[in-house]
Amino acid sequence: MSKIRVVGPKKVLKKATEIMHSEAVIHLEDFKPSKYNIDRYFFDIGNPFQEASEYSSLLIRLRSLIANLKIDKQKYTLTELPKDSEKVLAKTESDYGKLAAKLREIEEKKKEFERLEEPLMFVSSLKVDAKTLVPLENIVVYKGYCEQDFESKLKEITGKYELKKGKIGKRLAFVLFIDRQYSDKAKEILDWAKYREINIPEKIEYESIKDLENERNELDNREKKLLEQAKDLKEKKAQFIVSFEHYLRRENEKAEAPLKFGATSNTFIVQGFIP
Repeated sequence: MSKIRVVGPKKVLKKATEIMHSEAVIHLEDFKPSKYNIDRYFFDIGNPFQEASEYSSLLIRLRSLIANLKIDKQKYTLTELPKDSEKVLAKTESDYGKLAAKLREIEEKKKEFERLEEPLMFVSSLKVDAKTLVPLENIVVYKGYCEQDFESKLKEITGKYELKKGKIGKRLAFVLFIDRQYSDKAKEILDWAKYREINIPEKIEYESIKDLENERNELDNREKKLLEQAKDLKEKKAQFIVSFEHYLRRENEKAEAPLKFGATSNTFIVQGFIP
């Protein structure tokens, strides 16, 4: 390798940078005044070219697409870029953004289904209306699961209650409506039976688990189609994305090269190596 040092007027800085890159300068040393035996107050670190900011912004967008579309850059060869590369990038981002938004909606809906599945199974199995499970002035409502039947103990304290119970899997599910004056003692009995409360929303859109499962299956089908569209977008645009990212990375290296240079208002100095 050969060492090279370039000193020149700032008006040729961009041209010099282009030449150094074309001559395959594989390493540019960071500017340090001590290396050049120069007064450290005489030269300052150079400033990147104006286009560096634009290149960096485009690279962030491209790398976001590479990550989101799970593009393996090693699998694609570089290709010639279209003249309207930025428009192609914007269109690709827009297409992916629409797909991603729809996929997020489906994911949120699936999470909602997960939250509703247990409450819906509960009210369906016990044949109760979710709207009735709200405490009243003189009535306390307990709802959930216990590990053992507690009704015999409940009868010892009062007969002023209504109890709906049944098995859901291996668990004893129940809803207890009881006069408020007996609620504390009832709670002690429930705790003895290892009571676990269930949260039931006042409004459940689905009448049965089957209705929920039908809509979940529809969502699965929609999600599958959207993922196929995302895969198709990747197959069509991956080579362009990889090529554009490669091109901009090289251009950005040139645009930011002056950060390794020493500079005054009129002069620059740089040192590096060529093979």
